[in-house]
Formats: sequence, C-alpha cells, structure tokens
Amino acid sequence: MNSMYNCFAYAEYISLYNSTGTGLQALIDICAVYAGKCRFNFGIRKCQCISAGYKPDCFVTEPIWYLNENIMETVTKLEILDVTFTNNDTCSDHVPNRVDKCRRAFYSLSNISMNYPGLNNNNKSQLYSSMCLLTLTYGMQCANLSSPDKSILNSAQGGIIKKMFGLSKRSRHTNILRAMNLDNVTTEIGNYTKSAFKRLCSKSFPTKNVCYHLLS
Repeated sequence: MNSMYNCFAYAEYISLYNSTGTGLQALIDICAVYAGKCRFNFGIRKCQCISAGYKPDCFVTEPIWYLNENIMETVTKLEILDVTFTNNDTCSDHVPNRVDKCRRAFYSLSNISMNYPGLNNNNKSQLYSSMCLLTLTYGMQCANLSSPDKSILNSAQGGIIKKMFGLSKRSRHTNILRAMNLDNVTTEIGNYTKSAFKRLCSKSFPTKNVCYHLLS
C-alpha cells in the first residue's frame, strides 16, 4: 500500500504528515539533510510528533522518530497555527480553546460599546461577523465535530449574541441570527467546509489527492 504524505510550511514552521511511521521518518530525514546543506539547525525541543487516530493496540512497539541522532518528543496533542490536534481525532481541546478566544475577542470590544446598549445593531453585527464568528470557527473546517462539540459552539454563539443585544439567558436568539443574515455556528462551519473542499479540488494541489484518497 502506497503511503500518503505531504509537507506544509509557514514562516519558520514546517508540518510533515505521512500515513506510515517509516514514511514520516523519511520526510524528517530529508529535512535534516537539507538543514545540514544550508547550515541551519532545527530546534529539537520545538519538534514534536503525534500519531493521529491512535489506539493502544495500533503498534506492536511504540514508534520513535529521530531528528539526526536525537529522539523527537511524541505527544498526545499539539498546536499547528493555533489549531489543536489530538491523537484520538477529537476536538475535545480545540473547541474549548476557540470558545475561550471568541469570548476574549468579544470582551476586547467592550471599550467600543459592543455590549448592550452600545453601538447600533448594524455595527454590532458587522463586528461580530468579522471578529467573533471568525475566531470561533477558526480551524473548524477540517474538524471532526461531535454532537457535544456542536452544542458547545452553538451555546457559546448564543451567549455572545444575547449579551450583545441585552437578552436574558433563557431567551431564544434564532430570530436575531436571521436578522443578522447568519445561521447557527455549526451550519456556518458546514458552509465553510464545503467552500474549502471546493477550492481544494478545483486546483492541482497535493491536498487534492489526499481528499480523493479519503473519499475513496
């Protein structure tokens, strides 16, 4: 079976993934050789590995990866560009992180009267869509959201909407979302995912092959 592999780089960060342990080690070795030729070093303390979809009986022996002669740390979760990945393929860490950052974004706007009564409704809607909603949904396009995860996200959205417009905690915010021309947050995430998938599959990106592989 051929292994699926890829590499993403952003600034000084490089992310490698492969469908086999030996394949990942081969990619790490390529990076190490390149670093040696260009006379720079990767910081071993900042390099981490994770086994996605990990189960206790996945391996006869636990895999170990090396950067040159140094053993790389294997973790159960890690952050890549502010998205939290876990080895059990759940969003149990990423969802609470986004909710917390969304609330911080909302309260950071209190000095410009984001709370009720404050700004007029149109300005509030624009600020919510451009800051709070994007913060809440960041990285969710490729997340494996469970029913409890969706409930947490929708509840967080509802709480912020109610604070914006001075509603009680027991009131419903569905009509306000319609007035703002928005869906609940999980529906918005679904729309983002469809849009992202369409863009990925419209060009000859390596990720396109991964998407087709997963679909097949």
